[in-house]
Amino acid sequence: MSTKLFFTVLFATVLAISCTNPTEEGPQVFHGTGKILAVDAEKGTVTIDHGEIKGLMSAMTMDFDAKDKKILENIDVGDQVKFSLSKFGEDIDLVSIRRQGEKTISGAKIYLESCARCHGERGEGKKKGIPLIEGHALEHSKEDFLKQVRMGGEDMPAFDDKLSEKEIAAVVDYVRDQIQKGLRKDEESKHDHK
Repeated sequence: MSTKLFFTVLFATVLAISCTNPTEEGPQVFHGTGKILAVDAEKGTVTIDHGEIKGLMSAMTMDFDAKDKKILENIDVGDQVKFSLSKFGEDIDLVSIRRQGEKTISGAKIYLESCARCHGERGEGKKKGIPLIEGHALEHSKEDFLKQVRMGGEDMPAFDDKLSEKEIAAVVDYVRDQIQKGLRKDEESKHDHK
């Protein structure tokens, strides 16, 4: 009898398991690497030229929606990144992203390419641009410089559409830390342009 009971219980268990609905599968996570081609932090989208993402897709350029827009705040065009995607059904979301080592931004190179023709190679000034090593330019705060480079001024072009925020910060740091080194007035004598 015990054998008969055993098979009856076994049959009932198998039948019960086969009649229940399978639980929904959870999201699958995939990892990849690539280069950022475009970022729209406001919309929460990023375009990545990525290598093969094993088990998901071959190498290609693709737009991804970020699960949380905040993960895109410190990512810039040109960054080499590692990222993770969550796939649930047909939906694929970017769930994490980080740089694969910081790209080097040379403030000196940007200055020579974008600023020296007007301000001189050593900040001495030229016909088109004011000197950065004397007078009024020494009174500006870092924030003033950042604003001036971004928005331009009376005779200065704006660079907010030509340089990234990191490039603008790098060139301003180069001017203040290298070209104006030892020349700037103290912070108390600075003035603000509003």
